[in-house]
Amino acid sequence: MKSKKIFNKIFYQEENKNTSKEFTPFDKENKIDKLSLIVVIVNKGQGASIENILLKNKCSATFTFHGVGTASQETYLNTLVENKKSIVVGVIKDDEYENVKKSLEDRFAISKYAKGIAFKIPLSSVGGVSVYKYLSQFGYVAKKEL
Repeated sequence: MKSKKIFNKIFYQEENKNTSKEFTPFDKENKIDKLSLIVVIVNKGQGASIENILLKNKCSATFTFHGVGTASQETYLNTLVENKKSIVVGVIKDDEYENVKKSLEDRFAISKYAKGIAFKIPLSSVGGVSVYKYLSQFGYVAKKEL
């Protein structure tokens, strides 16, 4: 009987706290930025430097995958094309894309080996406010230099 009274006291206090606040939707109090998925495909071994470029330009949730090209062996013997690839994927705000594009162009201009391809895909929705806050780095805190 005593535990039931304690439970009711705690439960009703929590309930009263939640009802005293007015709920305001996130988009009414904050600016919602459009997000895009950026994909960069480069030669194997270049992925870490591309990931650093994305992180310096406030890109969140970067991932690096390994891939293999599909061209025939004769193509690789005649040129300096690498068969193995690194695929770097990240999420970025649309207004930050021009900075990333410029940084990637500078990186690709270094040498023949540093070439790659980059493109973005607009995201039309995400699964909730918490996911959006993470992907948009809401309340962004600068990361350490890598």
